[in-house]
Amino acid sequence: MMRIKIHPLYAHMANAIEGIVHDKYKYDKVYCNKRNFVAKLTIDGKEFVVKRFKKPHLLNRFIYTFIRETKACRAYENALMLLERDIKTPLPVAYMEIKQNGLFHTGYLLTEYMSHPTLENLMLKDIESYSPELEKLEEDLMRFTIDVNDKRVLPKDYNGGNIFYIYDKDSGHYDFALTDVNRVLFNVKPSKKTIIRLFEQMGVQLKNLYRFMSKLASIQGDCTREYMYEFLRIRTKKRHRKSFFSKIAHPFKKR
Repeated sequence: MMRIKIHPLYAHMANAIEGIVHDKYKYDKVYCNKRNFVAKLTIDGKEFVVKRFKKPHLLNRFIYTFIRETKACRAYENALMLLERDIKTPLPVAYMEIKQNGLFHTGYLLTEYMSHPTLENLMLKDIESYSPELEKLEEDLMRFTIDVNDKRVLPKDYNGGNIFYIYDKDSGHYDFALTDVNRVLFNVKPSKKTIIRLFEQMGVQLKNLYRFMSKLASIQGDCTREYMYEFLRIRTKKRHRKSFFSKIAHPFKKR
C-alpha cells in the first residue's frame, strides 16, 4: 500500500514519480547509501534528488502510522513552510509512504535538484587558509543565520553539509539554501543564544573561536566576551552530556 503526495507543479508527472518506488530509474549519482539513501536521477529530462529514509524499528513504525507524521512528510511540508518564509530550499516535488501489514515501512522524498555546492569542508577554515572570499562567505552566512532566527525558524540539523551557498554576482554577496529539513521548528522565539547554538553545532574550532565570535558579536552590536562565554558554555554542557551517556552505555557495549 502506498500513500503519495505530489506538488501541484508536478501533478502531470504522477505516474513517472510513482516509478521511483519500483526502481524504474537508473541513478545519475549516489550521494549517500548508509543510514539513508540519497541519489540524483533524471525523469523526463529534468534532474531530481530522491531520499529513501531508513526503515524504522517496530515502535517507530507504529508511531509513524498512528501518531506522528513520517520524516518524508515532515521534510516535504517543512520545505513548503521555509519557502513561504522566503528561506531557500530545494522545491519539494513529492513524498511517498509505503505500508506493509498495516504499518509504515519506508518513506521517500523527491525534490528538485540544486546544483550549488554545500558549505561542507569550506567554512570554519584555519586562519592560514583564510581569504577575502571566505571572509565574505562567513559574514553572509552569519547574516543569513540571524535572518532565519528573526523569522522564528530553528533548523535542527544546521551543518555545512546541509547548507548550499549561492554567489550573486550583481550584489557581490552570498545567499544560502537549506536541505535535509525534516527536523525544523517553526514559530520559535528568536534569541542570540539560538544563533550561537547553531554555530556551535556547525563545529567552530576553538582556535577560530575569537575571530568568529567577535565578528558575529560585531554584526549584532554586542559584546564578544558574552558570545564566547555562551559558546563555551553550550559546548561544555554538550560534552558533559555526551560523556555521561557514554559511561552509562559502556557496560552494555559488546566486547
